[in-house]
Amino acid sequence: MKINKDLASPIAFLLLSIICLTTVSSMNALSIGFPLFILILMFLLSIILLIQTIIGTSTSQDAKGVIFTTQTVVTAVALILYAGLIWLIGFFISSLLYLGFMTWYLQKRDTKATTRVLKSVSGAVITTTVFYVIFRYGLLVYLPTGVLF
Repeated sequence: MKINKDLASPIAFLLLSIICLTTVSSMNALSIGFPLFILILMFLLSIILLIQTIIGTSTSQDAKGVIFTTQTVVTAVALILYAGLIWLIGFFISSLLYLGFMTWYLQKRDTKATTRVLKSVSGAVITTTVFYVIFRYGLLVYLPTGVLF
């Protein structure tokens, strides 16, 4: 059986949930509930998706697609850079850069350039600000500030 992107996703999430489930046991007993719930849910949904993919009931139109398209590689590289930039320049600025770039990159190419940039910048600013306010003031979580700022 050839592994395509429809089969690789449930396998990856299944492995990720198993790895995380084995490490979640070291958490504090008071804070284990929500992560454990999410991990069990991810495990079960990954199994369901894997079974659907194997028996062929997937609703995907491109079930024969390849795993490493240009978009997936660019997204993976951008995500790795984002993780490194959080440490270096902090959550807010790195999130603006990541969301702005990814929104611009994944938009249709036939849209005017100024419209693409305007949508990317406004979406990145709004989304990052909303998440920052929710985590910082609603949940009282300090987000990474970065080494440089």
